[in-house]
Amino acid sequence: MGLVEGVDYIVDFYALLEVDRNANAATIRKKGNNLRRLYHPDKTRELPDDLSKEARRKFELYSKAMSVLLDDEMRTLYDERLNSFPEHLISNDGHAIEDLNRRHIDIDYLLKGDVEDISKLEEYVKAMTNYSEEGLNEAREAYKAMPDNKTMKKIYRSQLHSKINYISLMEGLMWAQAGVKGDTEPAGIITHVDDYTSCVDAEIEKVVNEQIPKNIKQRALAHNAGLATALLPYDSDKPKPEEQLLESDLSDVVYKTMVENFKERTEAIREYAKKKQATLQELLELTDYEFLGERKGADSMDLFLMVNEGKSVLAGFSFSGTKIELMDKEWHGKTLKNLEEYKTDSDVVLIQHDTEISDFLMEVTYVAEKIVNKKTKN
Repeated sequence: MGLVEGVDYIVDFYALLEVDRNANAATIRKKGNNLRRLYHPDKTRELPDDLSKEARRKFELYSKAMSVLLDDEMRTLYDERLNSFPEHLISNDGHAIEDLNRRHIDIDYLLKGDVEDISKLEEYVKAMTNYSEEGLNEAREAYKAMPDNKTMKKIYRSQLHSKINYISLMEGLMWAQAGVKGDTEPAGIITHVDDYTSCVDAEIEKVVNEQIPKNIKQRALAHNAGLATALLPYDSDKPKPEEQLLESDLSDVVYKTMVENFKERTEAIREYAKKKQATLQELLELTDYEFLGERKGADSMDLFLMVNEGKSVLAGFSFSGTKIELMDKEWHGKTLKNLEEYKTDSDVVLIQHDTEISDFLMEVTYVAEKIVNKKTKN
C-alpha cells in the first residue's frame, strides 16, 4: 500500500531547495533552477541506471517544489499542511516516511473493488508459525486424557501458541486487504477475553466513522496544495474524469464506495477475531497459578504475574470484589524472595505469565474470577 504525500508524510520543500521558509519568489526560483540544472535529464541520461533514476527523482522533486512554492495560493495551502505535521513525518530529502506506530489507511486501494488473492500467503503463514489444526486437536485430546501430565500440557500450550501467532499474522493481512496498515490492535487494555471481538468491532467502526472521513479531508487538502492526486471513484478499472470530482462527491460517492468496500473486506477480520478470542480462552484455561499465602476469611487478593520461570515479578495487582487495580508499590523486577517477605492480610497468588497473551490483565482477571467462583461454591 502506497503512502500519500501530504496525508501520511510531507516533504519540506524549503529544506529541499535549501531556502528559508520566508524566502521570496526570486530566491526560490534561482535556487530551484540551479538545482534542476544539476540533475537535468540531458546531463544525467548517460549515467548508470541507478544514478540516472536518482537524478530524475531529484529533478522531478525540485520541479514540484518550485511549482508549489511559486504559486502564492498553493504556497499558502502548502504551508498550512507543512505546519500541521509532526517533525518525525517531515521529509527533508523527498523520500517517503512511514510511521509503523500510526494507522495508515490506503484510500486509493479502498476505492478499488478488487483485492489480492492471498491463499498462497496463508499457507506460508501456517508453515512459518508451525500451525496445524490437526496437530492442535491431537494435543488437545492428549491433554484431556492426561490433564496432570506437565509434558502434555506444555505441548498443548505450544500448539495454541502456534495458532495464536498464525491468527495474529492473518488478522494483520486481513486488515491490509481492507486497506488498513500499521497499528491495527484494539485500543486500550482488554481485561476480559470475552471483550476481544467487541473491541475489534469498535476499531472497525472507528475506521468507518472517524478515520476514513478524516483521510478523505486530508487528501483533499493535500491535493489542493499540489501534493497528491485527486480521489477518483472507481467504476471497475475505469476512473471517472477528474473534473467530475466535486467537493460534494468527497462525502458522497467516494465515501460510500470506500465504506462499502471496507465493510465487505472486514468480514474476514471479524472471523479471525472470533478464532483469536476462542484460542485465547483455551490458553487462559491452561494458566498456572498458586497461592503463596492463603489467609482464612480473606476477601481480597494480591496477584503477581511471574516471569523467568516464576523467579521474578512482571507486575502486581490487587483484587477486591470485582475490581482489579495495579498495585501502588512498584513490583516490576522484584524476586520471589521479596514476595515471601511481603506482609498482607489478603490472599497472595502467583500467576505464571504466558507471553503469548499480550493483554496480561486477561490472565489476572481470569485467575481472580476463577478463585472467587471456587470460594463461592465452597
